Amino acid sequence: MDWIAPFSTLLAALGGYALAGWNDARRDERASKREEAAEARARDARRRDFQLQTLLELQNEARRLAQAALDVHIFHLAAGDDADPVEARVWGEHRARASGFELLLGRVVDDGLRQQGRKFIDACTDLADTRRKRADTDEETARIDRVVTAAAAIETATMEAIGAAIRRELAQGATPA
Repeated sequence: MDWIAPFSTLLAALGGYALAGWNDARRDERASKREEAAEARARDARRRDFQLQTLLELQNEARRLAQAALDVHIFHLAAGDDADPVEARVWGEHRARASGFELLLGRVVDDGLRQQGRKFIDACTDLADTRRKRADTDEETARIDRVVTAAAAIETATMEAIGAAIRRELAQGATPA
C-alpha cells in the first residue's frame, strides 16, 4: 500500500493544476470582457464628443447661412432687377454657407434633425432668391413678407432642434472640445 500516498499526491497535484488552469482561463475571460467593455465605452464617448462638436459647428454654420441668405435677399430688394457683379459675390457666399451646412448635416445622427436642416437650406435659398418684381404692390409686399416669415419660422425650428440635440449629447456625457 506504499503506492496509495504517492498516487493520491499525484491526483491532488493534477487536480490542483487543472483547477488553477480553469481559474486562469476564467480570470482571462473576465479581464477580456472588462477590456472590451472599456473599449466600447471609450468608442461611445468619442462618438458622442464628435457628434457634439458637429452639432456645435452646425449651429454656428446655420447662423452664418441665415445671414448670407438675408444678405442676398436684402441685395435683391435694393438692386431690383439690375444685375451687378456684387450679386455673384453675395450668391457665392450663400452657396458656400449652404454647402458647409449641408456637409455638417451629413454627419448628424438624428434623422429628424437632418430633415429639418434640409428644410432650413430650402428656406434660406427661397429667401435669397426672393426678388421684388417691377410692380411694387401690396400683393408683392405680402408675398415677400410670407417668404421672410416662413424662413424665420424654419430658422427658429432648426435652431431649436439643434439646441435640443446638443442638450441630449451633453446629457449623455459628451464633452465640448
